[in-house]
Amino acid sequence: MDFIKFIPVASLILGLPILIISIRKWVDFESNRYFNQYSKQSSFAYYMYEKTHSSDFERLGREFGIAAFTGGPTLSPLQRERLLSVTDPVRVIHSLKKYRQYITIEERGITLFEWKNKRYRNSEYRKFVKCLCFLTFILFIVPLLVGPFYIFVIQPGISDSIRALPVLKQFLFYTVMGGEFLMCGFLALIKGVRVSEAEWLIKDNVKASDLLLKSNAFLQTNKAVKNS
Repeated sequence: MDFIKFIPVASLILGLPILIISIRKWVDFESNRYFNQYSKQSSFAYYMYEKTHSSDFERLGREFGIAAFTGGPTLSPLQRERLLSVTDPVRVIHSLKKYRQYITIEERGITLFEWKNKRYRNSEYRKFVKCLCFLTFILFIVPLLVGPFYIFVIQPGISDSIRALPVLKQFLFYTVMGGEFLMCGFLALIKGVRVSEAEWLIKDNVKASDLLLKSNAFLQTNKAVKNS
C-alpha cells in the first residue's frame, strides 16, 4: 500500500487549482471589483463634464455607470438601452449578473434574454449538460459517503495503512480528498442548477412576449372592429 503515501500530494496538486479558482471568484464577488472600478470612472467622467460641459464626458459617465451595475463593459450600446427601458431594471440586472455565463440581452425583438452560447440554444444539448452535471455530482458525492464504510469496514487494511502515516499526512489525506470530492461534486451541481434556472428565465421571458403579442393582436382586432 505504498501508493497511499502519494495520495495526499497528488490530491493537493489536483485540488489546488479548483480551490484557487473558487477563492478568486468569491473574492471578486465580495469585493465588487467591477462596481468599484467603473463607478469611480463614471464619477470622474461626470466631474470632467462639470468642468468642460462636453456632452462626450456626460455620455461616458452614463456608460461607465451602466457598466458598474451590470458588472462589466460586455453589453453593446443597444443592449444597454434595452436594459434601462424595461419596467423593472433592477430585477433584470440581477438576473443578468447571476446568469451572465449563459444569457445575454437581445439587441432587438420582443424578447429580452437569449442564450449567449449558440450550443445552449439546442434543448438536447442543455439536457445533456444537466444530466452530465447531475451524474458528476453523484460520482463525486457517493464515494465521499460510501468511502469511509469501504475503508474501515470492507477493507480495514487500507485504514491501517492510512493510520500508519504521520499525523500531518493523515490530515492531508482526509481533508484534501474529502474537500476535493465535495467541491467537484457541488461545482457540477451548481452548474446544472444555473443552466436550469437560466433556461426557466428565458422560457418565462418567451411566455411573457407571447402574452404581449396576443394582447397586441387582440387590441388591434378590437380596433379594426370599432373602425369598421
